[in-house]
Amino acid sequence: MNEYSVRGAQFHAMVVAKEVLGEMSKLALTARCDTEVRRKTLQLLEEWAAQLRIPQYAEVYNGLRNKGVEFPGGGSRAVRHPIWHELKGIWV
Repeated sequence: MNEYSVRGAQFHAMVVAKEVLGEMSKLALTARCDTEVRRKTLQLLEEWAAQLRIPQYAEVYNGLRNKGVEFPGGGSRAVRHPIWHELKGIWV
């Protein structure tokens, strides 16, 4: 792993640990949120859920989709939860 991927992994683990995903979910669901802030929040949640292999991101994204939230990129399909493969030591 290079330095940037290590920092990225640490950042996304911190987002989960610090309840940032929960706060982002609240922003996505509230009508009182600034339009641009809400759009960017939804964009980040959608991108992270699709590109990262962290179950919490997929859970938040799928939960918002199930509540009828529309995402900037369409959000037309559920994101599969990755599963830890014990024998290979990787997320699949």
